[in-house]
Amino acid sequence: MYKVLLADDEALIINGLKNLIDWEEIGLSIESTALNGEEALEKFNENPVDIIITDITMPKLNGLELIKAVKSINDKVKFIILSGYDEFSYAKQALCLGIENYILKPINEEELQATLLNTAEKLNKAQKKPMDVKELEILRENILYRWVVNSISSYELEERSSVLNIDLSCDFYTANIIKLNKDGQSTDNLRKAYEYIKEFEKIHKGLAVFNDLEGNIVAVYGSNEDETSEEKLSYFFEDIIKGINSKFSVDAFVTLGSTEKNFKEVYKSYNAALEMQDYLLLHGYNKVISYKHYKEEDNIKDIEKNIDLVEFRRAILNKDGKEAETCIDKVYNKLCSHEDVTPEILQNVSIKMMIIIRKLASELNVSNEEYDKDLKKLILDICNIKTMEKLKSKIKKESLELIDRVNKNSGDMSPVIQQVLSYIKNNYHEEISLKTLSQKYNINPSYLGQIFHKEVGEPFSDFLNKVKNEKAKELLLTTNIKVNDIAKMVGYVDTSYFYRKFKDYFGVSPSTLRGSKNY
Repeated sequence: MYKVLLADDEALIINGLKNLIDWEEIGLSIESTALNGEEALEKFNENPVDIIITDITMPKLNGLELIKAVKSINDKVKFIILSGYDEFSYAKQALCLGIENYILKPINEEELQATLLNTAEKLNKAQKKPMDVKELEILRENILYRWVVNSISSYELEERSSVLNIDLSCDFYTANIIKLNKDGQSTDNLRKAYEYIKEFEKIHKGLAVFNDLEGNIVAVYGSNEDETSEEKLSYFFEDIIKGINSKFSVDAFVTLGSTEKNFKEVYKSYNAALEMQDYLLLHGYNKVISYKHYKEEDNIKDIEKNIDLVEFRRAILNKDGKEAETCIDKVYNKLCSHEDVTPEILQNVSIKMMIIIRKLASELNVSNEEYDKDLKKLILDICNIKTMEKLKSKIKKESLELIDRVNKNSGDMSPVIQQVLSYIKNNYHEEISLKTLSQKYNINPSYLGQIFHKEVGEPFSDFLNKVKNEKAKELLLTTNIKVNDIAKMVGYVDTSYFYRKFKDYFGVSPSTLRGSKNY
């Protein structure tokens, strides 16, 4: 039988509660009642109970103050709040204190009975067996994670800290994130690496190690020194990296968050360390980097604009795989030579190279619908790649695959003529000439005309007229669009000129051809 104390400044409510529930049937007994918070606290000290049902607004000591006072004596006591106020601020404060329920007046009998049964069940479970070591560790990890993501009240955190061995007494805190390289690693090795890091909790009183939901290891480092030095933390985590590297052959990347002066601000440090995890792309594993160092470097230059991708484009057009790979290496080496380069810049340049590859695939007429749709996926893949080598490997793979497709589809035709043919096919309705194409593809117009004639087998102007007239013929025979409009659609501004060119090519006028159409 669990003991209950009722506290409310209205005697009518207390009497109503006594008669509302069959207390004995659900294993409870009302030990005492009180008309204010101060009286309730005195009666609790005289005769401790397991459950307190209390109003919020009472004289001398309100319900929230009563809960705090009792919890400081015995944090195992369960509380149910009764209130005539449907206000979020009251409910929020009450929930932060860890109550069982917040019930509005007039009291719903079924809700109260269900809450009491649930509370009694919790007390039963607590009595049956204490938490074993594994359960305590799971609870500790949960509380630590809620701490760093700022989803736990200071009151609950402080209440749990002594039981779960979480040190909140330090003057300074830094949240640090350790990412283990899981590629090719056994689960056993990764587990041992984690356990190795956890062992440091025994040496450093202010250290708390746990896993976050991102799959990383978080190490909150507390210190009473005047802002734990970045250098000291770096040495500490460098030693950890060396240890798991030599003992378990596991690589790690560590980011140091900002140093905060209060345990309530740890979430800021965690967010800073999480933000820095993108820098794995720049530095690779087995490095320690700090948020403070990068945020002090506030003179970010426009590095992207200084990266010229013309050579990379030219290498693909020349179908030179080795040269393309060399250009890719040069681009990344140049990017990484800048102290101010960021993961975002690396990703942006990589995406630009990927767009060049896909645009050339279209220009060289080796693209297809499935290939084009994949661009979004490829860009997403680039943003998800975490190491420099994998990023370079991805761009090289796509470049070499394009060159291979060009070689298979083009025969002896040069890339520039493939580009010109593809451009004409898609833009025949525009004003196209050897001059405009030579500017577009950076080639002498006379030379372009010569190689076009040689590789295509007819002069450029004849080929362009053929494309225009064939499209006009198709429109004449398959649509009812006016002849004048068709002329404009295929790129002839002067309709009479269109008639003349069409008749020269097909031997009949557009009108005569349409007249032969079978409707």
